[in-house]
Amino acid sequence: MCYATQNKTNKDVAIKFIKCDVKHNGYCRVLIRELSILRQLSAIKRNIFTAKLIDVIVSKSPGDPLKQADGMFLVIEYVPTDLDKMITRVKAESFTEEHVKVILYNCLCGLKFLHSCGVIHRDLKPCNMLIEKNC
Repeated sequence: MCYATQNKTNKDVAIKFIKCDVKHNGYCRVLIRELSILRQLSAIKRNIFTAKLIDVIVSKSPGDPLKQADGMFLVIEYVPTDLDKMITRVKAESFTEEHVKVILYNCLCGLKFLHSCGVIHRDLKPCNMLIEKNC
């Protein structure tokens, strides 16, 4: 995952490349399902709990217009770090009980939001929880 600045809005964005393997039918279904869910969650006006999908760019090999797509670039709202990186980088002394309460409360609110949208996250772990500087 890398990040760049979006020209139109001058905001930072994250760019994630996903390799398309059309030989694996199940993988394509999962990819389409995840894109659909991310697009629907991004359309919710007051959604502060998930990173917004801004654009999807399909990558094809140059020279052969009939060839299948090599992959996709997902342009997503940039969030500076995830909970795993934050836990490993921050010294234990600088984490207060209030920090832990705020982070836990926000994680539970995000989970409640997903469940209210009919989404069950099957891979909850600290590296999948994006977090801003203000927790």
